[in-house]
Order: sequence, then structure tokens, then C-alpha cells
Amino acid sequence: MDDLRVIEALRTELGSGRRAVLCTVTGSEGSAPRGAGARMAVFENGETRGTVGGGRIELLAAEHARGLLGGSETAGARRYSLVHDAGMVCGGDMTLCFSLLGEADAQTLAAWETHLREGSEAYLALDLASGALSVSSERAEGDYTERLCRDGVLYLFGGGHVGQALAPLLAAVDFRVTVLDDRAEIAREALFPRAEAVRLCDYGDLAAAAPITERDFVVVMTHGHAADLAVLGYALARRPAFLACLGSRAKRGVMEETLARQGFSEEEIARVHMPAGLAIGAETPEEIAVSITAQLVAARAEMRREAAE
Repeated sequence: MDDLRVIEALRTELGSGRRAVLCTVTGSEGSAPRGAGARMAVFENGETRGTVGGGRIELLAAEHARGLLGGSETAGARRYSLVHDAGMVCGGDMTLCFSLLGEADAQTLAAWETHLREGSEAYLALDLASGALSVSSERAEGDYTERLCRDGVLYLFGGGHVGQALAPLLAAVDFRVTVLDDRAEIAREALFPRAEAVRLCDYGDLAAAAPITERDFVVVMTHGHAADLAVLGYALARRPAFLACLGSRAKRGVMEETLARQGFSEEEIARVHMPAGLAIGAETPEEIAVSITAQLVAARAEMRREAAE
């Protein structure tokens, strides 16, 4: 789950005068289900938001958090063996830090949310002995320090059958979807209830509607080859983190020739994933949407690994 939704839930809980526990994975080894930075909030009513890996390990973490809220457990870091503690045959170890949050932490959470919404540089520091957390625009000294950032926007150009199948799948795996189409009957929020934004646009003039940055993802599936080319040319010039276009291998050849005539280099054109999606034999709009979502999840995971190195 997106950190922003976890923080929003925490702020609502603390704003109502109740406490909560934030469980953060600070380290993992072996076949652990989640790595550092995974989070789960546990509330006084027993509900949770987010996940630290599911299964038995998450049950143990939630039990400890509820004990912390009840006064029978302590805050700070706790190491779990997935074999001995959780009975999971996959093996590995995980370290979780438990932070007991109250009214005094509301300002820290507000700063965290602001950094995520604005996309500004920020760092989370955790004291592994006490679970105390802080958020700063500069890297702080602490037992555990994590760079906080929110993934870029995913611009989905084209809201036809595949686009309508793809948008909710992308939102379900925490992509920030903005749908753009030049057809008024398609560019409607009612068709894309889980998208962050839906915009009616002119594919030949996208600067205002789609201010693409190098952090963003772009998927192109407009209603025609000419529109696809217009969007691809615009997007390539802005060097997004990921760029894909729906179409056949034959279509790719035509697109490559046209983009080359427009002045794009072989290296730049090679950045376009076409056909979009993994080769899983997809045929229906829903199957194609699954293949593209899987490709984007893989690309995002690789980007996160590189950023962490």
C-alpha cells in the first residue's frame, strides 16, 4: 500500500485522540516477504493499514503492536526468524521496528505527508531502541535512516477498452494513474474512478496536460498510429523512467522509422517498450492489462533497487 494512505490513516486516528503503532521493516535476509521500508499501521480497534509481508509474520507483528498499545510489550526493534518464530519454510529473517504514536507525533506525520505530496526530498530516521521517529529534509543520524519518496505519476494515454481495463489494475498496485484522451466521451472520471486524474487533451499539445518528468511512467494506447506517434515524440523528449506503447512488432518497425526521421537516436528509440506488456499470450483487453501491469511492476521494482544501492 502507498505510504501516503498509511500516513493519512494514522493522522486520522491520532487526530481523534487515539494512539497507533507503526511497524516498519528495517532489515531482512533470505527469502523474506518484504524488504526495508515496508510498513503497517495497527490501531486501537485492531484494524491495520499497509503490510509487512502477510502470513504468519504479519500476525506476529500485529500481535506485538496490540501488546504495545495495551502496555504489555515494548517499542523498538524486534528480530524475527521466519522459520523458528513464524514457522515459514521459506526461511530468512526480518527486523521490524515498532513505533508507538500519539498526539505528539502528529506534526511529524504531517511533515511526512507534505514531503510525499510535494515530491520533495525527505528522510525518515528511526531509533531502534525506542521506536522514536523523525522526518527531516536532510539526512539525519540514526540507527535506521530511509530516503522517503513517492513514485512518479503514471500517464496513461488512451482510455479505450484496454485503458479502461488497465487503469484500475495499476491503481490497485499503487501506481498514481492520470488518464488522458482527446475524446470527451472517454475522458470522464466516471470511467476511471480509481485514477488520480482524468484529462481531456490535445495529443498535439501536451505540455500543460502532461508535464512528464524523469520520475514518471508513460503508457501509450491512443485510438490511432498518428496520435501514438505524437505522444511518443513528446514523451521521448522528456525521458520518463518507463515508456511503453501498445502495438505489434510490425507497428514498432514503422514507429522506429518515423521517430528516427524526427531526429531521435537509436538509443532513445530503444527505450520504448513495444509491444507493451510481457509475452504471456494475452489477447483480451483484460489479459493485455494484466501483462502491462506485470511489466510495470517489474520495472518499478528494478528502479527501487537501483535507487537503494
